[in-house]
Amino acid sequence: MTDIKHLLNSIRNKGQKGYFVLLDPEKGDIDYQSILSHAEVNNIDGIMLGGSSRKIELFSEFARKIRQSTGIPVILFPGSIFQIADADAMLLLTFLNSRDPRYLIEEHLEAARDIYYSNMHVISTAYILIARSEDLSLVRETGVRPIEPSNIDEIRKYFYASSILHYDAVYLEGGSGTDLPVDTSIIEEARKLIRQIIIVGGGISDSFTAESIYRAGADIIVTGNAVEKRPQLIDDISRARNRFNNEIQN
Repeated sequence: MTDIKHLLNSIRNKGQKGYFVLLDPEKGDIDYQSILSHAEVNNIDGIMLGGSSRKIELFSEFARKIRQSTGIPVILFPGSIFQIADADAMLLLTFLNSRDPRYLIEEHLEAARDIYYSNMHVISTAYILIARSEDLSLVRETGVRPIEPSNIDEIRKYFYASSILHYDAVYLEGGSGTDLPVDTSIIEEARKLIRQIIIVGGGISDSFTAESIYRAGADIIVTGNAVEKRPQLIDDISRARNRFNNEIQN
């Protein structure tokens, strides 16, 4: 198993690829055990926990159960201060699309002391929503407005800002539940302009899409809704990750 610090160092120093699976605690009808079984067999790099709602009932209990059920690092993907629990790592998100201070700094201030004194590895992450539709759970819950994929000049501004603000990672989000992943041309542009780790999620539902996103320059791929419907997708994307990493080693 690869811990998160080792993974990030391998990405920076060796150009390796990573794969995270996102679990949403709000979806009670999901076969989480099947997903975890596929994740364990394929030695994926991290289990992310988070949801679109501001408050998620029994979030800490869910995180505890997942940590007890797997040796894979558990990574928080919090949309608010109510989604913080004991975990191995956290993507500390700044929603760059938002103009609401709550998602730019206020939530961070409320949680800062607890995070500071925790044992979690904190990965400061610029979160950029790039989507054609506003009919997304994140938009409904937070008011964050997506950037239209065709507006490349505006997208570049966000990449420049992410770079000069020295985040550890940049998360390019196509939208939870969407059928349209972030376009590879946008990922290629991000790879040209920023040196940080690039994480891409949303709309990745097959290994062909995953391979094209890796080749475009993504360092880490995240799948959530798609593996809820078909846990075997974890096998397919893991094989794509492994092919890239084997090529680098050889």
